[in-house]
Amino acid sequence: SDTIGALALNSGTSSGANVTTGAGTLAVGGNVTLVVNGTGAYGTTISGNLDLGGATRTFTVANGTANDDLNISALVSNGGLSKEGLGQLTLSAANTYATATTVGGGTLALSGTNGSALNSAFTVGAGSVLLLDNSGVNNNDRIAGALTLDGGQFLVLGNAAANTTEALGALNLNSGYSTITLTPNAATNTRLTFASL
Repeated sequence: SDTIGALALNSGTSSGANVTTGAGTLAVGGNVTLVVNGTGAYGTTISGNLDLGGATRTFTVANGTANDDLNISALVSNGGLSKEGLGQLTLSAANTYATATTVGGGTLALSGTNGSALNSAFTVGAGSVLLLDNSGVNNNDRIAGALTLDGGQFLVLGNAAANTTEALGALNLNSGYSTITLTPNAATNTRLTFASL
């Protein structure tokens, strides 16, 4: 295990940074930044365990040509997350962090077998996207807290082999033009429910 300050990552045309903690934990004492060099065709990854140090950390992710500019398969704990930058940040572990999540730029996706953040409330700002992606692997109820849309987009992609259900807390619609889009597979159903409107 190790504790660091801010974390700077690079993705490029032929390679991208890969950070792995193994069974240990990487604790960050600052924000995380991904810079794209060249095309950014090779995205970056963080695997293992990522501790946010009890604070809200800003993940600024630039936009390259990789599907996932930054894929965090590490279990994220102990803090909150603010997503900035035009790129896509994908969370694919069963994350336990409990402070709020804010999407202020680009796309924040939850996908894969375990990708979830059940203990956090989410706010999606103008021009930003929160994506629950079940197209590859179905995982019902990826988020469970309140969702606030401030002119952002909330997208849920269904699965070809199983019905997809998402049950969230309260839906809050603030200023701006916000959209909610469900994209089911032709052979299955995709259902979204909120505890209150």
